[in-house]
Amino acid sequence: MNMLQKLYKKAFCVMQWNIGIAKADIRRIITTKTFDAEPVWLTIDDQDTSIADPFILEDGRGNLLLAYEDFSMTDPCRYGILRLKTLNANLEPLDDKVLLDVKKHLSYPAFFSDNNTLYIIPESRHCNEVAGYEFDPTQKNILNKKIIFGNIPLLDPTLLKYNNKYWLFATYGDRKHEHSKLYIYFADTLNGPYTPHPKNPVRQGLKGTRPAGNFICIDNHIYRPAQNCEGYYGKSLVINKINKLSETEFEETQHMEITAPPRAKYNAGIHTLSISGNFIAIDGIWLKFAPLTKLKTKLKKITKRLKA
Repeated sequence: MNMLQKLYKKAFCVMQWNIGIAKADIRRIITTKTFDAEPVWLTIDDQDTSIADPFILEDGRGNLLLAYEDFSMTDPCRYGILRLKTLNANLEPLDDKVLLDVKKHLSYPAFFSDNNTLYIIPESRHCNEVAGYEFDPTQKNILNKKIIFGNIPLLDPTLLKYNNKYWLFATYGDRKHEHSKLYIYFADTLNGPYTPHPKNPVRQGLKGTRPAGNFICIDNHIYRPAQNCEGYYGKSLVINKINKLSETEFEETQHMEITAPPRAKYNAGIHTLSISGNFIAIDGIWLKFAPLTKLKTKLKKITKRLKA
């Protein structure tokens, strides 16, 4: 995106995020370094609504559970909540419900399984914590809350269980470095206590740093989806291959880059990838030409700041 395009986007366009789901083989994608999936994009009835940060899970009955963030790019007073959508094998929606609303912004509802218990671990930096919520996929309900990590605002916390330890990857929730500094913490149990990695921040830079989905394990190799925010937020995804991970070392290299499907309506960006079986979920950006809406949004932000 050149400077003229950036100015056009900033002055006249409103971003809308949506979620696309496709049947695809992640092993082939990783092996060939080619992402050619053509997702089915969900229908958004309210044009002021965006949906993003998809995490999917097969429910064992032929359906697909989709946890995601519901928010607005045009209403600064509308915080993000988590919703759960059920789709059949043909990716047709069966039902949709509010999964979690804590009256503060939530996003990135990552699934994580541990000791036969399934958790949803969202980003909750505005609550200044990382919490794990037990999730019943049969009843599709949140059960209990456990504080995993408190008193620190972490962005897109993503857990990995490796070598009998729990590894928490995230960027730090300050505006200056929220996309560019990767931190790792490790513990012997899911509930901690967590120890900061001695090399924190283990990675710096806008490309391939901030987490973008659950870890991918293929042939005993671990791959980490990460965001590429060079140029603008949500530009593309990077899949990094982890070469070293221990209490004293960390090393990863870029394996491939994934851009938004060019023929799709939502082709201006992508920043999350989730996998379950032969299904892959991504999110994408549509740049809508809406100068009046853009102006109204700016006025709402100014009003909100004045009232704060």
